[in-house]
Amino acid sequence: MAILKRRPELAALFDGLASFDHERQLKSCATLCEIDLEKGVLDYSLNRLIKGLSSGRGEARYGFSTGLIMLLPRISAKTPLADLWKSVEEKLSLRDKDQASANAIGQYLFLFSVAQSGAYVKDAPFVLTKLLALLPKHSFLHEGIWAAIEKVFSGGAGKQKPSQSTEPFYLVSNCVDSLFKIKVRAGQSASVTVPENAIELLTIFATALAKIKLDVLQSARKQFKDKDTATNDAFYLVWVCIQLWASLTPDEEEKDSYKSAGEELLTIASNFSRDDSHEVLLDWIVGLLSQEHRFHRAPIQYLFAHLLPRFSAATLEQLIETIGRTDVELLAGEQEEMEVDEDDDEFAPIDPSEIPTKGEDDDSDDDDGASVDSDPDAEVDPELVRKLKEALGKHAAVSDDEDNESVLSAGPTDEEMFRLDEGLAAAFSMANGKEDKKKEAKQYSRIAQALRMKLLDLLLVAISSADTPANVKFSLALPLVALIKKLSSREGEDASVRKAYDLIGILTHIKKIDVGKKELTQVLKKFFGETWDTTGAVIKKMVEDMSAWLFILGAKSAESPEKKHKALFTARMTEALKDQTKKLTIETVTGAYNHYPVSFASELPTLVAYGFDEDVAEFKRSEALNCATSLLRKDLAIDGAVATELAAQISKLFQEIISNPKAVSARQFSAVLKFTSKLVPILDGDLKRTLAAGLAQPLDDFLGATDFWAPGGPAKKYNANCQQVNGKSPIAVLKAIQKSLA
Repeated sequence: MAILKRRPELAALFDGLASFDHERQLKSCATLCEIDLEKGVLDYSLNRLIKGLSSGRGEARYGFSTGLIMLLPRISAKTPLADLWKSVEEKLSLRDKDQASANAIGQYLFLFSVAQSGAYVKDAPFVLTKLLALLPKHSFLHEGIWAAIEKVFSGGAGKQKPSQSTEPFYLVSNCVDSLFKIKVRAGQSASVTVPENAIELLTIFATALAKIKLDVLQSARKQFKDKDTATNDAFYLVWVCIQLWASLTPDEEEKDSYKSAGEELLTIASNFSRDDSHEVLLDWIVGLLSQEHRFHRAPIQYLFAHLLPRFSAATLEQLIETIGRTDVELLAGEQEEMEVDEDDDEFAPIDPSEIPTKGEDDDSDDDDGASVDSDPDAEVDPELVRKLKEALGKHAAVSDDEDNESVLSAGPTDEEMFRLDEGLAAAFSMANGKEDKKKEAKQYSRIAQALRMKLLDLLLVAISSADTPANVKFSLALPLVALIKKLSSREGEDASVRKAYDLIGILTHIKKIDVGKKELTQVLKKFFGETWDTTGAVIKKMVEDMSAWLFILGAKSAESPEKKHKALFTARMTEALKDQTKKLTIETVTGAYNHYPVSFASELPTLVAYGFDEDVAEFKRSEALNCATSLLRKDLAIDGAVATELAAQISKLFQEIISNPKAVSARQFSAVLKFTSKLVPILDGDLKRTLAAGLAQPLDDFLGATDFWAPGGPAKKYNANCQQVNGKSPIAVLKAIQKSLA
């Protein structure tokens, strides 16, 4: 050929692509990426690559398809895909009986290369149509064609691992799932998008595979009549997904469920301008997500994200309320035949270790098949024993201490034997029924927990999305606090609690929320009421974070906070410290104090006074001093009276510890040392001398109490806590204070 005479390197290039040597193939691919594609070179290259796809040697097919993937992005702007396909059909004709199989492989490899290259993204419907046309006639290409279809839907990159199932239902669902691109930056942004041709791709699937008539799809689309076109498209796209699932699922009950869900969605969409339809939509979402298919989540999140600007605060609060329902309430519609008594220990929430780690993401609805091993030392069900004794009657075995001389008998008669068989069968049937209910309840609980996680994902989208109004995000704060308290009181909800706690953390990092003073004051008072009696480290940390967040929202500026707003926190601190019930959670205000010390610097004398007030509960005295410690700064103006009072109180404390170590807790002692060690370095000359005058001798006396500090002596009880709080032993902290005062 003339082109080879003019460009002899081309022959070596394509020989390299067909080579057995993998390194030589890669070098040829690299050369193909750089070669000058003048008119004759391009035509020759395409001709060789396309023909090579049907080669009888696997190495050659691999090399030519790889070369095609490299070449397509270079020519896609000027060479239409339709023109390339005409060339493919001419050179790899399926009408050639002798070469039909080889040419089918070549056509498949061409389409796969197009999908893999990402060069003709806008022509995805064309590629999909051609792949589906190959599917029925060439079963040996089934796996490869579906891999190519997945590439088409995912834009070449792929969103997840290809489905291992050969059923069209899972293959199609896997492809549809990869259409949705979910991007969430916690608290900053959230988007769920699909390609521009997503509806066209789904339509091809629906007509070619699900055998849904095009006029049926077009008629349904006209029923979505919202004023917003994007909303109509979102509803319609999800509706088509449901129709695909309904047509392809092998399960008849699931088929009916999908059909019903599709009809309900049409009804909801036609009335979506009404607020009450939003609540109905949430119920619909819960129903669909309760089914254990992973691929339900992306379409639902897509619809949910599109509708966020339309949702009111009440709608999202309803979602939080739904998450907080019991397992029975949450899945009432899914398990109507299962009668569960919530007060019965038989159906207590299961331990988290018993929940399968992949349960919520499983695409299979099969039972987990867990077997129940019998334990010979396990406690016997007394109800079963009673039933067995009733069935056996006089033939039941008796214990050694029972007064019965006729334990050994001649045996039952035939009539008695039949009666015994019936009685024993009934007794064991009852036992098996209980075991079945236990397994069913565990499965029930597992599904409910997985559903809560999916619904919490929707809340994450809502909180992170810029489309959610700021006032709506703010309104979620208290319901989330109540949710965490509710879930924390149940066993087996650790994962849900952590996820909800993370949402609180995201919410409290959003500082740009414009809230009216009256509204904020009302929320703050409700917050104080909601968290007045909380236990557990996780909940208390959440309360602290919320306290700081609510304070800064109203304070506007930490340096000069609004007086009335600050007064709410200082009054709450006084109330918490003086509370005699020991139930008023001090973390509702310490969060604000610790996060914004500059705002509460004037409260230092008050906190120090409470730190040594014997009328205040001891653990709250420690909290007061810890809070006071967080306020200390080098530029803090400290009243001389504070130094004098502190010296007197510490001197008294040392004497009390030596005379009666049990009178002072390790927690209180460590808090005093921490506050003093942080205070002394920031005092100016006069104040430091004032403190030294009152504290020098008590320090000498305390450190000189050899019996107290002797190994195994009274000081032993303070060591561990002091190490934890101050990072040093009590003696080391005291000597450091003494050195600073010198």
